[in-house]
Amino acid sequence: MRSLEPNRESPNEIVAALNGARGRILLDSGSAINAISLNYVRNRLKVVYKAFDESEKRNFRAANGTAVNTVGKVDLTLNVQGLNIPITFYVAASLSDNVLLGIRFMKETRAVLDCSKNMLILYDGLVAAPLVVKESDNVLTTARIVCIPPLCEATIAVTIPRKYTTRRDSIIEPLHEPANLLVASVVVTPTSRRTVCRVMNITEQTIVLGKGKAIATIKEA
Repeated sequence: MRSLEPNRESPNEIVAALNGARGRILLDSGSAINAISLNYVRNRLKVVYKAFDESEKRNFRAANGTAVNTVGKVDLTLNVQGLNIPITFYVAASLSDNVLLGIRFMKETRAVLDCSKNMLILYDGLVAAPLVVKESDNVLTTARIVCIPPLCEATIAVTIPRKYTTRRDSIIEPLHEPANLLVASVVVTPTSRRTVCRVMNITEQTIVLGKGKAIATIKEA
């Protein structure tokens, strides 16, 4: 039996359309197959899958040791940033995620996960899609893609997590101290889910921050 359970320590997801239905899709290089839940096929996509007979059924084992029962296959079209990609999925009777793209997809599309820019790059740069960043209670993330020239300061828009509801004076502090980017510690008074951070590129190379890049934290002053 092969592994199917997603890696929960650092999940990577994109938002894309599967047969026209947009939703989050998990990328998991630890999975040997592309998988989709039976419930999602029936109730969300409303498509017919090819059921396995007894001789065709294959069992995969999750990381927690439980068997995952695959009941069939289905051919679907994944649309990533306008690019249509035909994919064959195993239909799983029980799956913790609706849709999972495994190592086969990543090899066939020559996928690269650029964590510094929070991007999934396919087909040697033909198309790129932003990764979905899991929201934390107090982590500020970039509101859009930002290019910071060498040895320059910039004021960039950042998104405040939904769970951070304080509208009193708050302190913005660096999430960590990277070698190439400094983030100023400042006091702000949030009035919405957007604020700004003051940063400085201390290198002689342009720095590109992808949308959703975590760069700072916010807490009550």
